[in-house]
Amino acid sequence: MQRSIWDKLRDHPIMLVWGCVWFVVAMLNFGAGIKTGGFALALAFVSIAMLGAYAAKEAEVAEGGRRVGLCVLIVTQLVLGQWAGWQTFGLNLNSNATGLDSQASTHNTAAEDLARAKAERAALGTPRAIDAIKADEHHECASGVGPLCTGFRRELANAERAADLDVQIPALVKQLGQGPQLSNPNAPYAVAQAFGGVIASWISGKPETASRDDVIFWFSIFVTAVLEFVGTCGPWLFQFG
Repeated sequence: MQRSIWDKLRDHPIMLVWGCVWFVVAMLNFGAGIKTGGFALALAFVSIAMLGAYAAKEAEVAEGGRRVGLCVLIVTQLVLGQWAGWQTFGLNLNSNATGLDSQASTHNTAAEDLARAKAERAALGTPRAIDAIKADEHHECASGVGPLCTGFRRELANAERAADLDVQIPALVKQLGQGPQLSNPNAPYAVAQAFGGVIASWISGKPETASRDDVIFWFSIFVTAVLEFVGTCGPWLFQFG
């Protein structure tokens, strides 16, 4: 009696996991096809993903020219899938990295503005009441602009600036607390950069460091390679038909 797909899934639950991985692979192919040549090419790329998985299932028992043809299909999908995956992951990771740069720049700018405002306010000290200064300035400057008049006007300008800063500083503190908090755009990559630096140092025999671009590049290659191998060769890898 023909067994249903649900019976097969109960016996081989890994089929469901593989199906999810293959779906991701197919969507990567679809996305690359859309970007490259539109909907028709996207469907062709998905068809190649389907043929690659079918070929992986059949190649082990095929013989002669049929086996060669199936292996060509497998290699075609693996190469196409690598390109599609690198394109998608690489672009997304670089876009995220650009976003982190912008976020860190915004945070650092806000922090610098706050630090400058606090330093300026501290330098102004504790001014007299503005109304009192205005009264002195009006009285002294009524008879002409002399040293005392100029001094009162300078004192008035400083007092008004201090009052403005007393309003601006709380606003800057609030802005900094509500805005992006990341001050180092490389922080999310720190562990991978350190690990990559150790590997590079071990290979080269001299101290090396891994840049954020290195992390993005090799991570996209690693993830794509695993996805494509499991997604395409899953039927052979897990031995289910």
